Amino acid sequence: MSKAIINIHKKTFNISKGNLDRLIKEFSLKTVISTNEYKDCSSCPFCKNTNNITINNYCENYCPNIMIQKEYETLNLKANSNGQYKLPNLAIKLMLLYYSITDSHGLLKEVRKKHLANILNCSIKSIDNNNIILEELGFITLANKCYGKISLFINNYEKQHTKGGEGYLVVGNVVMLALLNSPSIHITTLLIKALKKYDIDTLLHNETNISYEQLKKLIPSVAYPKGLDRLLENIEMYLSETLPKIIEKFIGVIPEKIFNIIKNIDNSISFALFPAYNGKTIIKNEESSFNDYCKETAQNNKKQYKFLNANRNNFIELCKEYGFKEVWDIIHLCFLNAFDTIKNPGAYIREKIRYNISIKNSALNI
Repeated sequence: MSKAIINIHKKTFNISKGNLDRLIKEFSLKTVISTNEYKDCSSCPFCKNTNNITINNYCENYCPNIMIQKEYETLNLKANSNGQYKLPNLAIKLMLLYYSITDSHGLLKEVRKKHLANILNCSIKSIDNNNIILEELGFITLANKCYGKISLFINNYEKQHTKGGEGYLVVGNVVMLALLNSPSIHITTLLIKALKKYDIDTLLHNETNISYEQLKKLIPSVAYPKGLDRLLENIEMYLSETLPKIIEKFIGVIPEKIFNIIKNIDNSISFALFPAYNGKTIIKNEESSFNDYCKETAQNNKKQYKFLNANRNNFIELCKEYGFKEVWDIIHLCFLNAFDTIKNPGAYIREKIRYNISIKNSALNI
C-alpha cells in the first residue's frame, strides 16, 4: 500500500488538462535531425549578434527556421506493435504528485527523493528514471540537482490559468488519493479520461459516457474477450476494498462511494463523480462557509469584520486550498492576539497552516 501525498490535508489541486491528455495518450518518439543550416538569417534582427549567448539560445530553441536534434535513447521505453509509446503508470503518478506539492508557480524546492519514493511505494532509482522521462518529454525541468534531493518546475504551469491556456481540472483530495494509489496503468488511464470528460459534460448538463471505440484506443486490452469485464472488476475491487482503507488512514473517515462506473449494453462506460468529492463543489462549499462566517462576524465585531473583508480574496483562496476549518482555526488565533499588527495576513496564515500540516504528516509518518 502506497502512502498519501505530502499535502493530503489540502482540499483541492489544479492539474493542467492538456498535460492530463498527454499523460495517458500514445505518442511517437521521432528523432528530429538538424541540418545545422540557418535559413533566412539575413532577415532576422538577431543575425548580426550570433555571438551573444541569449541570441544563441533563441536560435537553438525557438527559431522556427531551424530544427534541432533531439535524442530519446535515455527514455528506456518499449514501443507497442504500432510503434507508439505510452508513459508507465509510475511516471503518470509521479507527475500528478508534483502537481499536488508544487507552489502556486509550479515550483518544487529540494524535496528528498526518498520521500517521493516512499509516497509512491517505489525505489529512488525508479524516481530518477521517471524524472528523466518526464523531463525529456517536456513535462518538467529539473534544477539544482544535488545528492538525495531534487528541485524542479512544471513547464508552462502558470499558462494553464491564463486566457487562451489549456485550462485545469480541479481535483479534490480524495480523488487525488484514488489516482496516486492506482495499481495499474489501465485504471489510472480510465479514471483520468473519465474525470476530464465528466468536467466538461457537467458544464453542458450532459451525462458522461465513454464509447467502446474510445476505450479500445485508450486501453487496447479491452478489445480482447472479457477484457472490459476484467478491467471493470479490477476497478471495482480497487475502489471498494483497497482505496477506502487508504483514505481512512490519511483522512480519518471511510468515504461513501466516490465514483459510479457502469458498463452499458453497447460496452460503453457511464461515469459519475459523487458531488462531495468534486473539486469544484468543494471550492464552492468552502467559499460559502467563509462568506457566512464574514456575515456573522459583521454583526458581532466590526473591527474583526474589517480585517476579514480587507483580506477577503487571500482568505478565500486559502479556504479553497486548505478548507475553511483550517483557515478559521488560524484566524481565530489571530483574533485572540494583536491581529491588526500582522503585516501580511495571507502569508502569515498560510505559514501557520503549513506548520500544522507538517505536524500532522509527522504523526502519519509521511
